[in-house]
Amino acid sequence: MAKAKGSDMITNARRLQLVRPSVTLEEVSSAAGVSKSTASRALCNEPNVKAETRARVQAIAAGLGYVPNEAARALAARRQVVMSGTRAG
Repeated sequence: MAKAKGSDMITNARRLQLVRPSVTLEEVSSAAGVSKSTASRALCNEPNVKAETRARVQAIAAGLGYVPNEAARALAARRQVVMSGTRAG
């Protein structure tokens, strides 16, 4: 069995990075010490969340690399989103 070359190892490392699951709203809410609903409201800039809580949740979300899932948002809102030329939802 041949050993993997250095470039092959780098390619494999990049593949692993691409496969890494994204940060979830539940992880953000847990790290911030708030409910999922509060975290969601804070990330949507809703006015019924204290400014201090909103800033904390947004800072934690940014630090974790949270990116909202547009397909999930559309599903929750019962609307369709076009993704890569196909309809989702």
